[in-house]
Amino acid sequence: TYTQGIAPGTGVNGKFGTPTPTTVGDAVAATVIACDDYFNPVGGVYPTVELASDHIVNFSQNPITINTFDGVFLTSLVLRDAADHTVTLRDVNNDGIIARSTSTVTGLAGSFSKLLLLAPGQTNAPGTSTGRSGTAIVQTAGIPFDVTVYAVDQFWNRVTTVNSESIVIGSSDGSIEMNPPFNQGYAFNNGEIIFTAVSY
Repeated sequence: TYTQGIAPGTGVNGKFGTPTPTTVGDAVAATVIACDDYFNPVGGVYPTVELASDHIVNFSQNPITINTFDGVFLTSLVLRDAADHTVTLRDVNNDGIIARSTSTVTGLAGSFSKLLLLAPGQTNAPGTSTGRSGTAIVQTAGIPFDVTVYAVDQFWNRVTTVNSESIVIGSSDGSIEMNPPFNQGYAFNNGEIIFTAVSY
């Protein structure tokens, strides 16, 4: 992807260069190449290749069939979480073909676009539909507890460059009070504010 290229005959990887970090949500161009044992492109073989990632990725096509005469197939993917991603490729129909992994592709958080509130028992889960995992722990009335607010991008990645903004937090039934109730000079610190709440 981007600053990488194929390097036949160069040991176990067959590549040169390092992938350029990319902002989540941006399409990343990727090239899948059918190769021999020494990473020389091989055309006319038409394998079906499945792609998998250790983090959350949207693939434009998956699986793909390399149906070009030169064994080179162009595709794209979109990273959803700000993390180091590794994509693994395997031949769906031939277990004898060695599965290969990409070099690390780093995803960077996007622009600040919304807020995420985490109650005790919940953690940030970037790239998912809700941005959080876990179940909020039941709290006892009158006993303070902390809630965390993150400044996040479109995929719920914490945007650590946010160090200002005033926010209001309340409850739908008015039974929770926040301290401070209106940020009272508190600013986001690296995209995070921790409030103390009390339910009644």
